[in-house]
Amino acid sequence: MAWTYEQLFNGLSSAALNGQDSWSGSTSFVVQGSTVYEGAKAVVANPAGSTQTINRTFSGITDGSVYFALHIPTTGETDFYFILEDAGSNKMYVRWNPGANSIQIYDNGAGDYQNVATSLSTDTWYVVNIEFDNSGQPNKYRARVNTAGAWGAFTSWYTVNGGSYTSISGIEIQNGATVGDGTTYFDTITPTDPAIAIATPRLRTLMGVGQ
Repeated sequence: MAWTYEQLFNGLSSAALNGQDSWSGSTSFVVQGSTVYEGAKAVVANPAGSTQTINRTFSGITDGSVYFALHIPTTGETDFYFILEDAGSNKMYVRWNPGANSIQIYDNGAGDYQNVATSLSTDTWYVVNIEFDNSGQPNKYRARVNTAGAWGAFTSWYTVNGGSYTSISGIEIQNGATVGDGTTYFDTITPTDPAIAIATPRLRTLMGVGQ
């Protein structure tokens, strides 16, 4: 079954994401309307002094293309992980690594993260695309990043953490422990390219509108 889930967050309440649209986990992930990629709302990941996690489960998905928008923090050492996982311990990791100033993808074969996009700008939105096909590329996935309205090249096909998967059954999002300017924002989880409608990722401050 192909990936179909979409959540733009615009129709959700301005409150904790936990308990909305079957998301479950930390109440430090909050729907808000001040800093968005598109529409009226996005999610701020405020780590509240420790690593925070939220997730949403699905029925089995074997292939697809998943997009999400990520806002790079102005300052602060805050890792951010967007994870697609099966019912076991096998996971597809994409992370924002502030120490390397890069968005990275995990390669089980190398036992380490590989760069997808580097030398990124703070206070900026980037769209990340994860692609997987367990029939055409068994147990592998790849990623690319939209920078200033243009898509970079896909990475090589890398093996998922854990070595294999049958189907993807959930999203897990994790934010690091730094507070204040280290908070990150994410938006627009979708199976279709959101950069087609929004040519240049942007920060929008709405002076409280939509909250």
